[in-house]
Amino acid sequence: AEYMGAFAFISLGVMAWVWIAAGVVVVILVLVANFVLRVLPTVRHSKSFTNTHEGDFLDPTSQKPAKDGEVLGNTGSVDLTVVVPAYNEQDRIGAMLEETIDFLEARRKSTPAFTYEIVVVNDGSKDKTKEKVLEYSAKHGFEKLRLLNLKVNCGKGAAINKGMRFSRGKVILFADADGATKFSDCTALENELKRISKNDLGCVVGSRYVKEADAERTALRRFVSFVFHLPVIMVCGSEIKDTQCGFKMFTRKAAQLIFPSQHVDRWAFDVEVLFLCKYFSIPATEVPVTWNEVGGSKMTLAGVVGMIRDILLIRLLYILGVWTTKAKRN
Repeated sequence: AEYMGAFAFISLGVMAWVWIAAGVVVVILVLVANFVLRVLPTVRHSKSFTNTHEGDFLDPTSQKPAKDGEVLGNTGSVDLTVVVPAYNEQDRIGAMLEETIDFLEARRKSTPAFTYEIVVVNDGSKDKTKEKVLEYSAKHGFEKLRLLNLKVNCGKGAAINKGMRFSRGKVILFADADGATKFSDCTALENELKRISKNDLGCVVGSRYVKEADAERTALRRFVSFVFHLPVIMVCGSEIKDTQCGFKMFTRKAAQLIFPSQHVDRWAFDVEVLFLCKYFSIPATEVPVTWNEVGGSKMTLAGVVGMIRDILLIRLLYILGVWTTKAKRN
């Protein structure tokens, strides 16, 4: 009897500690969620997106706003949109635009029915990025190359989100302004997108990490990718090896589901995008690309720490219901 009494007492003690621990965990989760709401910038709450003067296309001749509204919810009217986020890219974006336009014009000549647009999102640059892009827009035509101007820096994720919302393409690709990825690889992404898409839903990621990729990376980038990949797997369960390559393609229907629900507006936004692909059961895969390190990277140690923090919080905020999606999954 004494043994049974002692066992019952110990069991009650263990259960009490379990409940206390559970309560502590809940309190911590709530505190973290509240902290994140104050600290982590989000597209939905960013001041720049509530400013009516933000997100104007600029006419290359007059440099005055051309009032075009968001069109992502509409049916696509061109075959391909290329969204290019740009922050202080005056020294790199020219070469990238030359390569992109040359490739797309060659495709248009071989397939006259093919139509495209390039949407460069100037993310509050302090240099001459805006003027550089407007020169190209004037040269090649506003319908082919348009500058979407944000007056303040919102972050790469926010810039891409804004560009996506103004895209007219049936297929939408976002590509980094540094031109690190060989642009002609978009053909491989497009072919793979056609292959994997189901119900007009699909996402293809250019990858530096799959076997056939031709990528030269610095030791710092290799280290960051190693540290970065584990929390990505833990939090998002994504099978994509290279979540951070700035070369991703979407069907329009996939973009319509993903980007209105996006919250992260800086470096870790790619991970949330792939998380949302999984959430909405959007087929996603990666294909090898040719990639070369280009000087002038804006990634810092603080940025890496912020990315890891944001990744660890993505699933938590969705689980807690702090973040929700605009659309319901099937």
